[in-house]
Amino acid sequence: GAAVWMGMVGGLLLMLATPAEGTCATFAAWLRPDNVRPTLPNCTGVPCDNAVTAFLTLDVAPDALSVVVRLQVTAVTGAISRMFLGAGVFGSAMADQVKPVGEGPLLSLGVPHMTAGKTSTMSVRVVPADMTRLLSSLAEGRAYAAIWTSENPDGELRGQLGAPECHEARVVGTDWTNTGGNQVHPYAFANVLMSKMERSYAVLLQLATDDARLFPGEPVQAQLNDVAGNSLLPTPLSTASDVFYYRRQRTDDPSLFNTLWLPYGQVNRGDAEELVYAAGHLVGMSVVEGLRQRGANVVFMSNSADNYMMMANLSMALPCRQLITSHDSLFTIATARRSDWLTVWSLNDGQPDTRMTLEPRYYAHPFAVQSGETGKGIMERFGMSEKELYNNNPSVADIGSLPLGTMLCVVPNWLNTIGGNGQKICNAVQ
Repeated sequence: GAAVWMGMVGGLLLMLATPAEGTCATFAAWLRPDNVRPTLPNCTGVPCDNAVTAFLTLDVAPDALSVVVRLQVTAVTGAISRMFLGAGVFGSAMADQVKPVGEGPLLSLGVPHMTAGKTSTMSVRVVPADMTRLLSSLAEGRAYAAIWTSENPDGELRGQLGAPECHEARVVGTDWTNTGGNQVHPYAFANVLMSKMERSYAVLLQLATDDARLFPGEPVQAQLNDVAGNSLLPTPLSTASDVFYYRRQRTDDPSLFNTLWLPYGQVNRGDAEELVYAAGHLVGMSVVEGLRQRGANVVFMSNSADNYMMMANLSMALPCRQLITSHDSLFTIATARRSDWLTVWSLNDGQPDTRMTLEPRYYAHPFAVQSGETGKGIMERFGMSEKELYNNNPSVADIGSLPLGTMLCVVPNWLNTIGGNGQKICNAVQ
């Protein structure tokens, strides 16, 4: 199955007023010259086109103290080289508005790389100087990402940040027997992000790397198909793409970055610290509708002698979940959310000591706001502080005004939860 590509741009994030999708990036932006306001006269001395594009994701840490940003720049073969001077996230402007005069970036990401015919990716964890303003801009839909040059200092590539529509699939293949005579159960996880503001998408495919769930042979191709079996992507996704991974913020001096170059053609593996998306900009309506169709599927194909393949149907992602990494346990997930491991275990299937990478796990209870409910009442009912509710629902702009049906991620504090009679359910032992 091919690695679905293009650097996961990742990062910062929060969610807009509607539910957060735990297994997908919270915010995403598709950056192009035609998004820049006012319209650019030219790019690097030639008329602007989409020969160079970018994709960015933003994720907020559970404690809301830092953000993770992943940015990838893709340039077609023959694209005129851009001398980028910097990249960042800005606030206080909607998609059709110009950057306010004198407005600096809410987040500075350094200078991104660009090479014709390749995709370059970077990821960095940043502690914003003004997290409150950043989160407000994201929640209000007034944050955008931009990459600038000396010719276009306000941005040569720009994209509005928004919560994407998220689809996912757990891909489980037919068992095969390895050379040691052991049964292997191949597994992968697929995400498809679709912009709610334009006809653009991004696909992320990740393969399990533990011996018990390895994909046989090498994944040489992956496809997304509609219900009729028609491919929804311009070309099959392949592991042959050249990809640069780079940039880590230094812990000794957060204003500096170390550059890290990794081999070309890497597939997205479950233990990889960097990820690559396949991003499509302004695609046809048939592609968007095809991805949303019930029965749309993802297919992985191998170079093994028996042409092994596995597939699964895509469905809407469920909220309040995250993908398990090699560093996660019930305890670390619970600690990050000010919960306890028993609560996290009770939300999920399986034994408490069993954790498999790339498996989605609930970290909180999904809770849909009903008629007559208020943020204050919900906090009292579940024993949560305002900070705890905001941290678990960064896309919510105003807890005091929750639209009917808003999906919240709730982590009850059992010692403070309130029953229907208005009394605490649990009484602390004196």
